[in-house]
Formats: sequence, structure tokens, C-alpha cells
Amino acid sequence: MTNKNTTTNGPTNGHDDGHNLIASKFVGLIPAAGLGARLAPFAYPKELLPIIHTVGGAGGKVTVRPVMQFSLDQLQSAGVSNCYVVISSWKFEIARMFEDGGNAGVSLSYLVHNTPRGLLYVLAGLMSRTSMTMSFAIFWPT
Repeated sequence: MTNKNTTTNGPTNGHDDGHNLIASKFVGLIPAAGLGARLAPFAYPKELLPIIHTVGGAGGKVTVRPVMQFSLDQLQSAGVSNCYVVISSWKFEIARMFEDGGNAGVSLSYLVHNTPRGLLYVLAGLMSRTSMTMSFAIFWPT
């Protein structure tokens, strides 16, 4: 008996339908509508906090980039071309800085949620407003 998944190029979805995950279109989601309560009384979007990044070791080039830029870089390197950023009304500075995502290499769309209700609420709302009916994976930093 031959497994159909062995005939595809790259990882599959685990079902015997031969669907190739590498050929799938992935959409990014960056939840950025939180209150940032742990940073109080600092009243600035934590996604825009500057991080010093050094390329090339001790004598290398030093750049200052916002935290969210690192997420966008990772999405782009994973092959994501479209990303939704969930912001609250007091975080429009994120949209002002990243605009449509042209400089970040990922096309950005913004969803405004003024009441933080969690990631699953955002996913359910996004899937009901778009044609997304896909499986998804959530990678959460530890």
C-alpha cells in the first residue's frame, strides 16, 4: 500500500488527500490590540518599542528596529505575503509606522478591536469576514 503523502513535495496536512502545505497560501496574524498592562504607566504601543539589533558580531552594523518588525521579518521568511494586524483605537501609531507593509515586504491590513477579547475571538471574526476556511497553526513564544 502506498501513502499518497510520500508522493508530494514537502510537508502535508496529515490527511490522505496529498495536499501540499508548502503550496498553500498562508496568511499572517499579529495580535496587537492588547492593553500592555505589564508596561504601565508606559503609554506607548509595545509593538513599536525599539530593539537594538547587531548584524555581524561585535564590530557589525547596529540598527534600531521596532519589536513588530522582527515578527514581520519572520512572516516574510516563512513565505507569508499577506498579514492582518489587530490593533485597538489607541494603537493607530502602528498603522502609521508600517502603513500598507510595502517597506516590510508583507502586505498589511488592519482590524480594529477596541475591547481585548483574546486571540480566538479575533480568529473567529477574521474567518467569518473573509473566505478563510483553512486549518491554522498558532506559534506562541514561550
